[in-house]
Amino acid sequence: MSNEAPWDRLPHDPAGFFELAGDFDLKALKRSYGKLIRQFKPETHPQEFQRIRQAYETLESQLRYGVAQRLVSDRNQAWTELLQAAPVSSSQSAAASTTSNRTSKNHFHTAPTQPHVVYKLLKAQSDRRPQDYWLLAALADLTEPDDPMMFLKWLLTGLQQHPEDPGLQQLCMHYLNQVLATELAVKVLPAMAKSLPEHTFFRITENYWLRLLRDQPIEQTVKLFSQCDKLLKHGQVGPRLAFLIRFLRAAMWYAQESWLKEQMEFLSQHGAQMPPMLARELDFLSLINEYRMKLPAAMPATEQKVVHMIRDYCTLSWREGMASVSRCFDELSRDVTGLMESFQVKPVERYHLMLQICHAIVGDFSDQMGQPAFTSSEKVVARHAEAAVVDMTESGEAVFERLGWKRWRMMVIPYVALVAFAIVCGNWFIPQQFSFISIVTAIVLVQIVYFAWLKPFVLAKRWQVKIEELLMVEYGKAWRQRLLRYVQSCHAPSAVIVEQLGLAGRNLNSGSMVNLIHSLAYNDAAIYLLTFSQNLVR
Repeated sequence: MSNEAPWDRLPHDPAGFFELAGDFDLKALKRSYGKLIRQFKPETHPQEFQRIRQAYETLESQLRYGVAQRLVSDRNQAWTELLQAAPVSSSQSAAASTTSNRTSKNHFHTAPTQPHVVYKLLKAQSDRRPQDYWLLAALADLTEPDDPMMFLKWLLTGLQQHPEDPGLQQLCMHYLNQVLATELAVKVLPAMAKSLPEHTFFRITENYWLRLLRDQPIEQTVKLFSQCDKLLKHGQVGPRLAFLIRFLRAAMWYAQESWLKEQMEFLSQHGAQMPPMLARELDFLSLINEYRMKLPAAMPATEQKVVHMIRDYCTLSWREGMASVSRCFDELSRDVTGLMESFQVKPVERYHLMLQICHAIVGDFSDQMGQPAFTSSEKVVARHAEAAVVDMTESGEAVFERLGWKRWRMMVIPYVALVAFAIVCGNWFIPQQFSFISIVTAIVLVQIVYFAWLKPFVLAKRWQVKIEELLMVEYGKAWRQRLLRYVQSCHAPSAVIVEQLGLAGRNLNSGSMVNLIHSLAYNDAAIYLLTFSQNLVR
């Protein structure tokens, strides 16, 4: 991709803008998108970034809804010669000017000076192209000012005649997302459900539904969705699946469990029909749903921050959601004490679900914001790893000494007690002339009982359970804080951090201890959250 982006291809040819040819996939789109946003960062080039983002969202939506790229490219040709001057000026026509179009040149040039004449001629015209409907919508502001809905009505009329036209679809999507008030949804959406094919309806209205979830009560939105669903002419199940996955990701935080369960069951029943792209999104949705149901009523403050971040990511607009992700991980990176206090070192199912969700969010954040995977070099990480291993080895000697003493007490005290019991019984209950023989016999029996049964089958199993508890306690006392300091000093993925720590352990003859610490840290959610934070915070 050249250093200067081909801005002249926007908004009519987003695939050409990203230099994508043929039936590209999401991976190719993200790769091209990432190259551009690393050059045009939102902090330094906000307008350019916004145009890139809109083009990306257009193509991403087409991929999720299975829109054939070749068909879109062919139909975009009719919109590639748009005259840059808009025929009218108003808030609604400004929305229309964001999509390129190629209408009758005579009508287009005459419209600014004779809007009523052109509007009348186009209304009387029986065979209209998609571009004619755009011009009718734009002129309706001037010619029929008493009906503010005429702009949208003309676009919907055009979509009824040309339901697959990408220009009209983009115009309608932009109008719904940027102009139409959510209070009008109860009138507009049922009318669209009656007149449009199912796949066109879901794709065009998806972001508007997400606005409704944010701006009005969930009960009202769910009721309206059920009403529209009954009006739709159901055909292929794919578009409905693509819509529901995004819709439920936001709705599940507020909707009634009975309705939510019904929708999740519908998705599960049709999981085999999903393309890989939607299957991954469904897996993420299922993770969110399972995690949400396991949340307790009361949580520590730091865990509440993470829950709020996940909810914001699912429910807010793209920009607001990413801002919440960045803000949360920035706070976590500076609050190691809060992480240690909020997340206990033990296997908790909701912690594992939370970490899987955070891992997916961090990956999406890096893709969407164009950030590299990490900044620290392996040499820097290796230096910090060696220092951490030296410190943890010193404290580890004391740990193993304490554990050895506790194991000795657990194994020896029962043996001594059995021997003492045998001697006492021999002295009290056996005649004196047989006491010595009885005591020896009792001690032999004690040896057999202890070494053949008690130690291997009882004490060893109890020690195995006890050692896990003791190691968790010792990990929290001796190693956890030092390990968190090591992670905090490295801007690196968890795989690099673990690899360098293992290498340092082997080089310093502490490999077994490092492996033990790593196995204990597996259940430490604070370690993983801090790693995610370090990857995002620069």
